[in-house]
Amino acid sequence: MVDFDGRKRVKDISFDHVPIWLHALGMPLVMMNKETGMVIGNEVGSFVEMELYENGSAVGQFLRTKVKLNINKPLMHGIFLMEEEDDNPVWCPIVYKFLVEFCYTCGIIGHIDKACAMIMEKGRHNNTQRN
Repeated sequence: MVDFDGRKRVKDISFDHVPIWLHALGMPLVMMNKETGMVIGNEVGSFVEMELYENGSAVGQFLRTKVKLNINKPLMHGIFLMEEEDDNPVWCPIVYKFLVEFCYTCGIIGHIDKACAMIMEKGRHNNTQRN
């Protein structure tokens, strides 16, 4: 996803961001709001929008936020949030909805485990050690 610029050629455009919905789970009800959604969205990627009720709340089992992700960076498994400065941080797992090809080894979108450079490099390294 990139902003349209009619002066550029397709080969000069970097398609390295994708819009995706995520669910942030396990957070205290007091944090189920747009402010928290924006913090999470901007930590994971770039905040785009959020699903909210008319009164601005997002009470439910999760906070649903749309973000623009850089596909060249590993996905975050979750985020620590704090309601107050002196509170203990709360771990909130993140679930990404409708991911395309995703590698569970390196955490990067765009390939699967079988085609991961980390696995292939580790395999080459292991083979050289055996000889």
